[in-house]
Amino acid sequence: MGVRGKKLTALLGVAVMTASLLSGCGSASENSESTADTQTAQENAAATENQENTGDTVTISMWGWDEGTITNVAKEFNKEYPNIQIEYIPVSGGSDYTQKVQTSVASGMELPDILWQDYKQRGVLYEMDIWEDLSADPYNYDTEKMFPYCVQSTCTRDGKIVGVEWFMNATGLSYKKDLCEKWIGTADSAELEKMIQSWDDFIEIGKKVKEDSNGTVYMFSSAEDAMAMISGNFYESAPSVIDENNKLDLEGTYGESLAILKKMIDAGIVNNLSQNSAAANASYADENNIFYCGATWSPHYSIEPNDPNSADRWGLMVSPGVAFNLGGTAMGITNTSQHKEEAWTFIHWLTQTENGAYACRDSSSYLTNLMSIYETDDYLDYTISCYGDIKAGKVWADDISPYIEGAQVSQYDALLDEVGHAVCEAMIKDPSLTVEDALGQMEEQIKAKAPELYE
Repeated sequence: MGVRGKKLTALLGVAVMTASLLSGCGSASENSESTADTQTAQENAAATENQENTGDTVTISMWGWDEGTITNVAKEFNKEYPNIQIEYIPVSGGSDYTQKVQTSVASGMELPDILWQDYKQRGVLYEMDIWEDLSADPYNYDTEKMFPYCVQSTCTRDGKIVGVEWFMNATGLSYKKDLCEKWIGTADSAELEKMIQSWDDFIEIGKKVKEDSNGTVYMFSSAEDAMAMISGNFYESAPSVIDENNKLDLEGTYGESLAILKKMIDAGIVNNLSQNSAAANASYADENNIFYCGATWSPHYSIEPNDPNSADRWGLMVSPGVAFNLGGTAMGITNTSQHKEEAWTFIHWLTQTENGAYACRDSSSYLTNLMSIYETDDYLDYTISCYGDIKAGKVWADDISPYIEGAQVSQYDALLDEVGHAVCEAMIKDPSLTVEDALGQMEEQIKAKAPELYE
């Protein structure tokens, strides 16, 4: 069954889940011990008050990979805080970003005030002793205001909260409306959701599409996209694949998802493109691939840049699989920062105020994780060019986000992502590979790079 339900009921459930999800994370009351770094931050707070009186300007620095959005939100931020300027330094994301942080720390180079934390890389970053605990004084990050799952994913193994999730990353199925109308018979999301209530339904429809199109039209452009939607992402399953004894349970975690992927491949409904390749990116504009991962950031990063005729061409529906986040970006404050208070002022404004929430939405269609803003429909009363008059925000916020289960990040997330992609590509290139073969390849690759998991 896909994710279904009403917002207010779900938010009540979210509130009930908060205590259990965050039991391993720190809270303001539990982490208020004074430290040298905290004292420095408190001194900076006094400095900030003085700046407001004197008109002095402080510049906070950050490394990131989305200059356009930061430039736009910084303009809105400066309307309220003209004395805090943002110095944005562009840095490639993913493993390149992590490597730059590691290299800078090892060589004694200065880190910026704010570091970004990519979801699949943050488990590695969190192993480094470079972060402020945002649940402690003087920050006192009020986690109860936020969707619990986005707090759980910013906790370190020792219970500190060292990041704030920038925006919601709830993910549905994006689809080309013209292709759905032509090959499936409808482009209406409600009708599609009734037709596709399981992955078996999806496969059966895909078989008919393949037959009617003489094998030229596929349901997914890549095996990686298919697997992400089926499993809820390889690396976001890391906490369950690695048990409390630091041991692996690959079959228990991935066996069922790989079996569904295998059925799709055998049915011939998954194209053989490599996710994020030039060919896969070009496929957004073609007439041969129907469904794609539909995260909140997909219009900004994937659909509109790659489909020049994307306006009102795309639809968004709830997936028949699990509710999940596709990636995510958090922001944390480095413990070497000389402007901790100002850095927190920006992060708090961006993620925990209505003005920050609207700035992100209006800049890049990023939706906040601040729960209170969803108590009315005003915030979601907007449209995105590629989705036409569809209220995509309502799909992400009402029908998906409240049902996402929290998971603490793992230092092995990036490895699982890498291995998962490799296995998906192996399966699409060699359809004779069985699920057992795929699990065996995963184990072999993980054992080579993380032998401690097998000791």
